[in-house]
Amino acid sequence: MLLSNYTSFDEVRAVLGVSIDELSDATLSLNLYVFNLALELDEVDLGVASYYAPFITVPAVKKTDIRFSQCVSLFSAYAVARQACAALPMFGPKEQTDGKSSLVRFANDPYKITIARINEQYQKAKVALDVAYSATQAVTAPPVSTRPYLSVVLANYDPVTG
Repeated sequence: MLLSNYTSFDEVRAVLGVSIDELSDATLSLNLYVFNLALELDEVDLGVASYYAPFITVPAVKKTDIRFSQCVSLFSAYAVARQACAALPMFGPKEQTDGKSSLVRFANDPYKITIARINEQYQKAKVALDVAYSATQAVTAPPVSTRPYLSVVLANYDPVTG
């Protein structure tokens, strides 16, 4: 499983409000985030990841599948960002200078509002994903086919002699 199949690193950084200098692609591609996303998807429903797998290579066509695919991407971005929130004060410095390589970090957790909003959007995305997945799994009754039990035989035709 690759994180880039579910969401982009840029989307995760956009949710967190940080740049590539503060949170690199190498960091986001760690198995920690990949495994956590797999667990989060399984928490929604065990079938979500397997149902989404074909859409990684072939785009969805049906309206319900398109919606489901969009919800997976959105949920994935927030799930990974939510995991990264624990270290947000460490990689989101207040000030960086290049002269003597100094780094100043925020004090008193200024990211509380950001983290709260990410958690709120995560919950909304989780509900939307659950609804979208349920819509794709809705069972539609197969069309009822009627079989003709009677057939028409022409008067000038003898079925025995042909």
